[in-house]
Amino acid sequence: MGGNAMKTIFCKIFFTVFTAGLLIHWTGTGVFAFKDPFKLFGRDLDVKGSLQTNLDVRTHRDVRDIQFSSWKQTLRVEGDYRISRTDDLDISLYALAHYYYDFGGSIDDNQRDAIRHEDDGSHALKNYRRSNEIEEILKELYLDIRGRTWEVRIGRQIVSWGETAFFQVADIINPLDLTNMKVWPDFDDLKVGLWMVRLFYTPERMWQNISFEVLLIPPDFQHQRMPPAGHGLFLGNPPMPDNVFGQLIHHMEHDKPGNDWNNFEWGVRIRGYTWDTDWTLSYFRSRVDAGLVARDRGLNQMLNLIFGMPVTDRIFRFPKYHSAGFTFARSIPAIKSTVRGEMVLNFSHYQYGMPGTASDIKSRKLLVTALAVDRSIFVPWLTPLNRMRYLSATITWYHYKLIGHKFDKNTGEYIDWGSGNRDSSRDVIDLMLDYGFYWDYILPTFMFAYDFNGTTTLSYVLKYAPGDHWRYQVSYQQSNEQGRGAHMQDQVMFSIQYEF
Repeated sequence: MGGNAMKTIFCKIFFTVFTAGLLIHWTGTGVFAFKDPFKLFGRDLDVKGSLQTNLDVRTHRDVRDIQFSSWKQTLRVEGDYRISRTDDLDISLYALAHYYYDFGGSIDDNQRDAIRHEDDGSHALKNYRRSNEIEEILKELYLDIRGRTWEVRIGRQIVSWGETAFFQVADIINPLDLTNMKVWPDFDDLKVGLWMVRLFYTPERMWQNISFEVLLIPPDFQHQRMPPAGHGLFLGNPPMPDNVFGQLIHHMEHDKPGNDWNNFEWGVRIRGYTWDTDWTLSYFRSRVDAGLVARDRGLNQMLNLIFGMPVTDRIFRFPKYHSAGFTFARSIPAIKSTVRGEMVLNFSHYQYGMPGTASDIKSRKLLVTALAVDRSIFVPWLTPLNRMRYLSATITWYHYKLIGHKFDKNTGEYIDWGSGNRDSSRDVIDLMLDYGFYWDYILPTFMFAYDFNGTTTLSYVLKYAPGDHWRYQVSYQQSNEQGRGAHMQDQVMFSIQYEF
């Protein structure tokens, strides 16, 4: 490594340390935070946010020999401006901004070179390094108008309709940005905001406390974002020549539908409370936001790309589908547990099979169910010693069933669930355990997921939170997947966060 490169790295490390030191000494008390609302034009403005640095170190290396997947610095700020507040009407403006800069390519030459060679050169490297699109930076911005029994939100929004965490079941409104995907992510952090109108109505003295929600999403199609080819988290192994993976990612963006009224999306949800159970019924009409290889023409065009021939038509398409969902959550104090569940039926959901077969894309109904149990467990000796702190445990079962499936391992219809198995169903069980010590200042967490189709995923997390502002975390994620080299994505992740 040359002297100039060393100077660059030193300057960036110094900038990070200097910024942290500035936060500590901002007020002379070691605390920088917005405790009280600001006054802006005589109205209250609540502000909060965080500064975070993450360093991801890979424990296995593939032919790219990448050691550092990411060294990301992230600023997150959200504000709530109260325009008007009366007994009958509240009006506020909410915004959530998120910006990052990733120094991973600066401290790992192999990471930088892999992205340059396997993707779109300096353009892909720029996208890897920092937030570029407005959808990445301004995640939410909406006007919230609230009456006694109704509410209207107009603007860019993120919607959460699900009850479980490891996989999205009913929570399918917003597309995801998987650029820096982690095991057991917070999906709200990965979601891409959409411009929409949300209407809420809660009738007074309604039977079963029923309320209604309507989503109206104008033509603003956003596709699922993927890591750049060559990235430490990119699953394209081994690398292919002539930037093939990178070109496929760019073709997916190029082939996405235009913003015309044919891409109008909408949904409705009914919520109620019956027999101590919080439940919802929902319906959503949309498009698949992760491009699928269009049968025949798309497959031929993809082969043209791989063999260096001209691509003259779309490779990907984004079929329409609609889904009906049901969720519930019920607390059972007698067993110190909460039971949560989801069931979603996707109609005309197009599934992707292995390229080159007779079943590249098929329109089928897909039934997805999930059942979770949250339990507080008394640990002999440890719980009484640790101020009666119970062990928190969550176990979740996910089941995917393709309706109308005809199995033929050679020419029939099947789904490739990601592990290479050709089945009409998929089952996953995941377990999460966490236990707090010293008033939850020290919080170890263990997470485990077993896919009956072949994947095992483990994650160990140790978090230290001394107070209301600083958060220190070290975690390890491990993936064991048959035939896909997923263990190459195993890594140790270090994080320091300051919340204000």
